[in-house]
Amino acid sequence: MTTYYWPLVFFYVAIKPVFYYLNNKKINKKLYFFATLGIVYSANNEQMMIGLFILYTTVIVYMLITKFKIHVYIYIQYFLVIISGIFIMTTPGNSVRKTLEIGTWMPSFVMMNNIDKFQLGYTSTITGLLTIPSVEVILLSILLIIIAFAERKNIFEKILVSVPLLICSFFGLPSNIWLKLYPNLDNINRSVTDGTFMYGLIDFSNYFDKNIFVEYITLGIFTLSLFTSIVIMISNRNYKVLGGALFVGGMLSRILMGFSPTVWASGDRTYGFLYGCISIIIIILMKDFVDSSKSKNKDAIAVAVVLVAFVNILSLSLQIIN
Repeated sequence: MTTYYWPLVFFYVAIKPVFYYLNNKKINKKLYFFATLGIVYSANNEQMMIGLFILYTTVIVYMLITKFKIHVYIYIQYFLVIISGIFIMTTPGNSVRKTLEIGTWMPSFVMMNNIDKFQLGYTSTITGLLTIPSVEVILLSILLIIIAFAERKNIFEKILVSVPLLICSFFGLPSNIWLKLYPNLDNINRSVTDGTFMYGLIDFSNYFDKNIFVEYITLGIFTLSLFTSIVIMISNRNYKVLGGALFVGGMLSRILMGFSPTVWASGDRTYGFLYGCISIIIIILMKDFVDSSKSKNKDAIAVAVVLVAFVNILSLSLQIIN
């Protein structure tokens, strides 16, 4: 709990000033204290640090390009993130822990190069989003479709936003049909003790198997279509940048788990930050949709609100039951 979820809570607090500055809102002095505490605590987690670094780098570059006045506190937060990153990479205890983890969880990890580790992180992340029922991903996909069909006339945009949900559907309820054609998409989520697909979809044993690359391309289409849909469907330029940065930061935070020998041993907990970023993106989409629609598309807004509320209630109920 302390390792994965509390840093996410503090992450929410830490990035609040960014939203305030981009919307020209005044910040309560108390928020500076809590945001500083939040960024120090959350950036001390490897995954959170990656997400924060991507977010603040993107925001600062965006502000510089658009000649947006950058508050000094943004630089302070960015500096704290960088310091945390340096601390994480140079702390002797982390290298000792990694050595012990290699021996315990994946002895062959030392034989993998950086490309192997990246593709392991990439395939395990995207396949996990598809094959493990994710309320956040499904909700995001449906919300994108609602916004597109309610506000956009471009048929290409409507087709584009339908792709993520379509792929989710293939690997969701009717997945048994597709997994018979492409069984590796299921095997990728097996425990490291299985040993069959512990290195990701592609390894030396199936490098020339064309089906493997079809599956790999499918994962790429899902990722790119989801990212592009998020950026296109957000009307507000400031929110567009935040949404894109959160998605990239969240994805990279999980993909880079491929560089850890505990990529499988850590289980689904390592998706926590990614799901947290997706939750923020959903909120951004909802706010942007309501603000841009105003009095129009009341039915679509009502459907979106009911959908979000229903999913939240369902998610809470499942947590209580479990």
